[in-house]
Amino acid sequence: MHLHFWPAVSAGFAGGAVMSPMIAAMRAAGRTQMDMALTEGSMFSGNRRTATAIGMVMHLVASPH
Repeated sequence: MHLHFWPAVSAGFAGGAVMSPMIAAMRAAGRTQMDMALTEGSMFSGNRRTATAIGMVMHLVASPH
């Protein structure tokens, strides 16, 4: 099986770009308390704001999985 790197990265980025606003909308509507950006970013920073920023970048970069 041959991996096509750039199409996979593009698809992952697009998926992350769609899922992130959907999760934010669900949090704003009170449907979930899950904050993937904070969860992922808290591995690297104890500061909530910094962790959220790092987590958002990680979520968009690592979405192809």
